[in-house]
Amino acid sequence: MEFDDAISKVLLVCSLLILSACHDNDVEYYHDYSNYPIVQFDMIDTDGTHSSFGSVYDLNLSPYTNGGRFELFWETLAYGSYKVDIRVNTWPSPIGSQRVYTDTCGTFHLCDETPILYCDYQTDFDIACEGVYGNYQIANIGHLLSDIPQRLYFILDVCDRDTDFCDFQALPVVME
Repeated sequence: MEFDDAISKVLLVCSLLILSACHDNDVEYYHDYSNYPIVQFDMIDTDGTHSSFGSVYDLNLSPYTNGGRFELFWETLAYGSYKVDIRVNTWPSPIGSQRVYTDTCGTFHLCDETPILYCDYQTDFDIACEGVYGNYQIANIGHLLSDIPQRLYFILDVCDRDTDFCDFQALPVVME
């Protein structure tokens, strides 16, 4: 009986250490993702497919279709200013991702009026995005692509400017 209690205590301590180590990694990179909900994150891909059609249709980005043009748009329940990042990753998480666009939205910020990005996916694996009011940014995602076509994830990462509350959503996209 005492042997079983000792094993239980050792397993409990090991579990707590593992969980605390995982939590520390999250805190170094991101904050609390539980209290800042994203209502909508959608894409219209280069084929004209809208992500709200569900998983019946794959989202595709090709630099050879429609000039590589696609759109991203979102809605949050933000009550004040928030930072928005558009990221790309090989898995549906912002951790280890490549940021392709960043802006401040919300109260007294232009991107709150129309949270939409017009983007181009180029043959050199650059993604160039421009907000409605001219905020133009470009980033290369070539290091994330090991094969073409390949599924990557576009991630909307939203964080409140005054607290540590954040949220993210990911959309799977086949990169051609």
